[in-house]
Amino acid sequence: MNLIDAAYVMKMALIASHLSGYAMPTNAPPRVFEVTELEMGQHCHCTNDAAMYQDGGDIFINVEYLNGPQNGNSIAHSSENASIIHELTHWLQYEHAWGGDYSCDHVQARENEAYRVEQTYLIQYEPKNLMIVMPPDICSQMSSRPGHSTSR
Repeated sequence: MNLIDAAYVMKMALIASHLSGYAMPTNAPPRVFEVTELEMGQHCHCTNDAAMYQDGGDIFINVEYLNGPQNGNSIAHSSENASIIHELTHWLQYEHAWGGDYSCDHVQARENEAYRVEQTYLIQYEPKNLMIVMPPDICSQMSSRPGHSTSR
C-alpha cells in the first residue's frame, strides 16, 4: 500500500472542486492510497473496482485494475489521475451534504456527477487518455454489495 503525497492530493482536490463547482472544504482532503487488488478487498467489499471512496474515509486506487485487465475485467478508466478526480468528487459530495441517503436514485445521481467530472478532467487535462465511459447501473450493484460505499 502506497500513500500518495498530500500536496499532490490537494492539487487534485482543487481541480475536482473547480470542475464540479463545489467549494473546497476547509478540512484536508482524504488520504489516497495506491493498493493492490488483494489490499482493496481488505479495505472494502469492492474487489474488481478501479477505485473507492467510503463516505468520511480514505480513497483507495486499485493500481492492478488500472494497469490492465484483471480477473477477466476490461479496463474501464484511462488514468490514475482521472480515478483520483472521480473519487475526490465523491468526497466533495459528501462534504457538501450529499452523504447519508443511500437510495438507489440518490447514489446513481452521485455516480453520474462523478463520471461527468472525471470525463471533463480527461477532456481538459489528459485528452490523449480520453475514454467515454458510462456510469454503471448502481441499483443492480447495490443489491450485491454490503455496506455503504461509493466505488467504481
